[in-house]
Amino acid sequence: MNLWEALLLGLLQGVAEFLPVSSSGHLVLGELLLGIQPSLAFNAALHGGTLLVVVGYYRRDLWFMVRDFGTSVRGLFGGRPLARIWSEDHGTRLALLLVAGSVPTAIIGLSLKSHIERAFHSGVLTSAALVVTGAMLLTIRRSQTASEPESEPGPLTGPTAISLPVALLVGVAQGLAIFPGISRSGATLVAALLLGAGRADAARFCFLLSVPAIMGALVLESGELAKLGTVGPWSLGAGVGAAMVAGYLSLSMLVGLVRRGGLHRFAYYTIPVGIAGMVYFSLR
Repeated sequence: MNLWEALLLGLLQGVAEFLPVSSSGHLVLGELLLGIQPSLAFNAALHGGTLLVVVGYYRRDLWFMVRDFGTSVRGLFGGRPLARIWSEDHGTRLALLLVAGSVPTAIIGLSLKSHIERAFHSGVLTSAALVVTGAMLLTIRRSQTASEPESEPGPLTGPTAISLPVALLVGVAQGLAIFPGISRSGATLVAALLLGAGRADAARFCFLLSVPAIMGALVLESGELAKLGTVGPWSLGAGVGAAMVAGYLSLSMLVGLVRRGGLHRFAYYTIPVGIAGMVYFSLR
């Protein structure tokens, strides 16, 4: 992998990680089209770069959860009822909902890991999954036209209206998105919106839910990360740096688009690309 190939793959990862077009799917197709042997180590490093983007973008929410959790722990030891902590400590509730949503993601991801790894070498299956992503996005086309109160720009900080059942079902959607071509952000946002979550609240919860998921994936791929020395420091730095810059821009854009109700428009990209990919890789 040379410097320009690493830079291109980093840009693909950064843009597609947050936009509902599947970053893993684009990395697989990009590596196949460039004739590069898929590198789990390099792909994991790119995911680490986009993880830092989420942490930076939602840093106020993360601090909000840490601060409230500390208060809740002190209150628990002081005899404060759990029901009161759940209803009053909004940061703690958000943190616990993220933990709850991560459980089905982990179960599904670990159960399907060996099967999914084979899909990373199939352009046809990955392309077909992009079509599925597009069809999934179109299911919320009508609901996206419904009016919703305007919220302030930027990350949302404060109480969440996400319930425990919604958190669990969104976690299931995230677990199924381990398949390359199924967009993680698309699957989780569609699930949250169909279950009645507000747009801004859904965006915050879904992207915060990606933090433990990406961290878990990096832990599982820690053995692969040890092989990063074979990539080359300049290529690695270019790829991760490009992923971070492109990731921050795409995350900011998507949060605004979700609030305006235009998420379904990405189906007009993923469906044609998926169909073209199926035809191309079938004829190779």
